[in-house]
Amino acid sequence: MFEKRQQGSSRTRQTGFSIYPACDADGVRRIIPNSMWDGRLGEQLRALGLSPDGVNNIIADETRSERNFNKKFAEQAAFFEYYNTDPLAGVKVIPFAILPWELWQRDHAAFLLEICDLYPVEAWNTMMLPKDMAGAGTLNLVAHPRGYPKEYVNGCNNVIGEIRDDFIASFRTIERDVKAGNCHSDQRHTILIERTKHTVIEAASTLAAMLLSEENYQRHQTLFGHMF
Repeated sequence: MFEKRQQGSSRTRQTGFSIYPACDADGVRRIIPNSMWDGRLGEQLRALGLSPDGVNNIIADETRSERNFNKKFAEQAAFFEYYNTDPLAGVKVIPFAILPWELWQRDHAAFLLEICDLYPVEAWNTMMLPKDMAGAGTLNLVAHPRGYPKEYVNGCNNVIGEIRDDFIASFRTIERDVKAGNCHSDQRHTILIERTKHTVIEAASTLAAMLLSEENYQRHQTLFGHMF
């Protein structure tokens, strides 16, 4: 769904260029925008059998996940630009995704993005790590590793897979109870999703400490946990 952003580089996600107009005030993107449907022009368009909400006038927009990702990605990029251009900081930092981007693009994409409404560029999954060894010495924090050991990626994949499997099992239990008339689904589904999101976030903290050391993770939280 998302183009992978290389860790430790200045490369950013390519959003492309749209030939279509911006969304109208109601959040819908139209070939002929709402502003053109007033007055005589609107009458002429309707006389041709067209309408502002007609199927042929509505442009399919991005999915909810893509919209949320774009918003959060922009927020993260703005924060890092602000920090790295602050002369008082004195150290350049770059984002490190605790759960590697490839986990969000393959087997676990639907689970993490659509069900949990979690995103790789959120603060819980992002560490601000020094760009070089000089910065690492200044901050007393591990430098950006510029990649992941294969066993770490496999471990992350297994951990998220187990959380996903537990979610599916619990979800099916709720559905069986609903069919049997033993409960209403809405509240239990909401609780399950929130509990699962918390489990994913807690797992990420543990994985980061395992990869970079508990000392480095806690040092990072002390330096940046309140900032981003």
